[in-house]
Amino acid sequence: MEEDFPFLMDPDLLMGYVTDRWRKEQEEKPISIHSKLSAALNKSPAPWVNAACQALGLDTKTLRNRKAKTRALVAHLTDPEKLKAAVHGLSTEAREALRMVMEAGGWMKVGPLYRRFGDCEGDGWFWEEEPPESVLGELRTRALLFIGKAPIGSRSYRVAVVPKELRPLLTETLAEIPPAPEEPEPTEEEALEAVLEGIREYYEEQIDWEPTVRREAVEAFIRHLAQKGGKPERILQAWEDLWPFVVYMDYDADEHPTLDDIKPYHLSEWVNLFIPRKFIADWRLADLRRMLRTVAQFYAFLAEEGLGVSQATAERVAEAVDALVSVKRKLGVIPRPSPKGGELILEIHSPEHGVVQFTFNDYWLAIVCYAEHGGDWQALHEVAGKVVDGKAKQERIDFITSHDPNSLTTLFMHGVPEESVIKAFEWFYERPLSTERAW
Repeated sequence: MEEDFPFLMDPDLLMGYVTDRWRKEQEEKPISIHSKLSAALNKSPAPWVNAACQALGLDTKTLRNRKAKTRALVAHLTDPEKLKAAVHGLSTEAREALRMVMEAGGWMKVGPLYRRFGDCEGDGWFWEEEPPESVLGELRTRALLFIGKAPIGSRSYRVAVVPKELRPLLTETLAEIPPAPEEPEPTEEEALEAVLEGIREYYEEQIDWEPTVRREAVEAFIRHLAQKGGKPERILQAWEDLWPFVVYMDYDADEHPTLDDIKPYHLSEWVNLFIPRKFIADWRLADLRRMLRTVAQFYAFLAEEGLGVSQATAERVAEAVDALVSVKRKLGVIPRPSPKGGELILEIHSPEHGVVQFTFNDYWLAIVCYAEHGGDWQALHEVAGKVVDGKAKQERIDFITSHDPNSLTTLFMHGVPEESVIKAFEWFYERPLSTERAW
């Protein structure tokens, strides 16, 4: 359906998705933990070098090429007074992130940094036009920190590296600035209040429709955790874990109009397909497993309290979650039942026809059309007259060609699995068209 390919329908989301993918690919490139500034800049994308010049106040108009910009940045940041000014100009959080890396020896794995200061999701690519908003992005856009992959022992890890020649100067500069006082851990009451406020904000300010997962159910679950003596961090985390599931349940609502309608394959699609496509955040495997377990706990609570979920559904969810989290080094997959043909796969909004719904029958016709006839629907129409249930298939081809057939090509965006191609040809030539649905 349309929600399965959200970025195709929204140019801004598409651009954000693409640019963040570029950034992630850049962060997968090799970096030396002893890298000098010039080497790190030479490996950086041009927009990032330009952004560093802008952030540090260099006159880019007089620096006509990349070499000139790199030389100017190195000269600027190796000047003790200018480096000191750059450090003093950082936000408190960015300065503390820099201090953390320096205290680790000038480089460290990114995991601890992400957990304390947040990751770089949403920072994009064109930093000279849209500077990063993350804490680490503030350091990166000033060429004080670089991220890449480095060998550590027998494996490669993503690391954050401060250029080698800047480390002595930064050590001196940071020593002159007292560390920011650590914020006290929230009490259980404070954590509960903060979470309930976040829930209120979502339901009252971020959505304007009747949600599948009711606010009262979520709040009851959070209060239940607090009453059981849950640690403040667990109470705070619970809503963060549930929120992506709440969002998911409002998509494809025809398939799961209530919490009791959830199927094991829905949970699999939530973590394996929906989250990677719909959210910019790059959750770790441990995060996704924790999110699944939180959903299982949510269902167990609702069933026990009689809040719209049967005990059978709660048990089914628990079994599905166990299957998904028990696989080593990755999430498990629970496949959907094989489609019968009448299942909805894409919905478009046409100025001429209004809402147009395409089914798996249409998807299979499109696969055969483009694979065997180069997208010539008339040629497919002629061939369809000679296959099993040809008249019904020709009628469906007529429907497609009169309702924007090119929209079906969006379903090829992520590639077409080999088994789908085999299924499409087998169905087209040997099986009748069915309007029945497996889901």
